[in-house]
Amino acid sequence: MASLGPGMILLQLMMLRGLLYLIFLIAITPVYAQSDSLQLTDTSVSTTDSLAVPPVADTFVVSQPKPLVPQLIRFDTMLLQNHPFYRIDAPLQLISTRKQWSGKEFFFYILLVLLLFFAVIKNAFSRYFKDLLKLFFRTTIQHRQVKEQLMQAPLPSLLLNILFFFTGALFLNIVLQHYGL
Repeated sequence: MASLGPGMILLQLMMLRGLLYLIFLIAITPVYAQSDSLQLTDTSVSTTDSLAVPPVADTFVVSQPKPLVPQLIRFDTMLLQNHPFYRIDAPLQLISTRKQWSGKEFFFYILLVLLLFFAVIKNAFSRYFKDLLKLFFRTTIQHRQVKEQLMQAPLPSLLLNILFFFTGALFLNIVLQHYGL
């Protein structure tokens, strides 16, 4: 069996993407439906006498059929209305009150500053992070050498300790506010 090249795989992915796009477009397009023109009545429950003679009308009245006006119904609505398991005849209406926002912008900006501080440290000292991860996940003979390399870089270690201190202080502040202390 021949293997597919990268161009063929890319072509198949593009065709799959186009197919999914087409299915999505079909799913969201509105569908015009008409009301039921055939009204069936159950004759077995009728309370009128079937042998009675109906009164004869003097004039012959021709009733004009009502023109069919298409109703705009979305495809998903029509699908859910006719689904055998889902009955959405009377949807539940929830009334919500106006939400009063409490000020959490300060918390957001503190988190943003901490994340930015971490990003600056990570980008400035990427070699330190590589060595730190190597020391943490590998237990080889080079363990002592990597540990000595980490000891020779005091500035990234100091900055990470400062970041740890501020992150811990923020966490402690959130916990104390939660318990009202």
